[in-house]
Amino acid sequence: MLRNKLCLLLALCLFVPSALAESPSIISNEMIQTETVNYSKTAVVEVGEYKRDYNATASEYYPNTYELAAEIDNASFLKYHVARSQQVKKGDILATFTIEVDEAATASAKLSLERAQEDYLSNSAKKREEISEMLREQSSIRDACEREVMTLRIRRAQVAYEQYCYQQECAIARMTEEAAELEEANSSCYLYAPYDGVITHVAYKREGEKIYANETLITMYREDGMLLRISNDQLYFRYGMPVSVTIGPKNNPEVFQGRVVAADNILPENRRLGHAFIQLDPFEGEAPRMNRMTATGTSEYLGNVMVIPRRAVTLDAGKNYVECLVNGNLQKHFINIGLSNMSNVWVLQGLDVGDTIILD
Repeated sequence: MLRNKLCLLLALCLFVPSALAESPSIISNEMIQTETVNYSKTAVVEVGEYKRDYNATASEYYPNTYELAAEIDNASFLKYHVARSQQVKKGDILATFTIEVDEAATASAKLSLERAQEDYLSNSAKKREEISEMLREQSSIRDACEREVMTLRIRRAQVAYEQYCYQQECAIARMTEEAAELEEANSSCYLYAPYDGVITHVAYKREGEKIYANETLITMYREDGMLLRISNDQLYFRYGMPVSVTIGPKNNPEVFQGRVVAADNILPENRRLGHAFIQLDPFEGEAPRMNRMTATGTSEYLGNVMVIPRRAVTLDAGKNYVECLVNGNLQKHFINIGLSNMSNVWVLQGLDVGDTIILD
């Protein structure tokens, strides 16, 4: 009895290492079936590359967009000088307003400034003449005490003159600034284009309607810095991915290269917008008309893998198999597929490099 137990224990010890050394294959020998099938085309299993391309319709997107408003109070709308989709140049007049300005106050400020400047010129000339007269009188005085007194009077007059000039120049500067502000208010009746660009929206306004400060009237964008926006709900397009962009009709398309410069696949799901943005690489020649645009990018890529044509694979009861030519006989080999696209599949198990498979 003891001898039998020892033999059984020894047999178990010998079996366990061999069982651990060989990992069982998902594809068993029983899954390789030999049968007779007619065929016309074959292919040899080779190591190649696998990739899956995805397409998305692209549209123009301009990140440099501006909302323009009249930064003034007490303004009323007069008229627009542009319309939606119109191209404009920097400095073009976009809209005209009327401003409620007290014209009497403006005229009074200008008149006061002119009078102050005239008085300043006249009075300063008189004071300089008085000082000159005192200097001439001093030169004729012989008595030393009287000359000293006259010197003090001249110094006092010179200080008074300098003080007068400073006060009058400050007053004139203040009056000039006030007049300029009123003049600027009168000249702020226009809304100008800050950049070259295209008008995208014009707010509806009636003539004479009140305009509030910083109320958006016109929206425009700059054409430089344009991006292409594509749908990316499935997150196929990732940041930095190179893409090709086909622009134009199918019979005569133009192909440009670019790169994904923004994608929200790294953001939490509740913050994703479902778009990716492409920047075209620099190119020579005229810019194409941005219509009928399609972006194509390789979302999945594998190198040095077994890839076979998809048409060689048959699905049977939830299992994939191919037919192989082995020693002149046809065998059904069930295979384990990793990835696939419209034309090829990547084979994980069930085939070896060099196997001949039946296509048709």
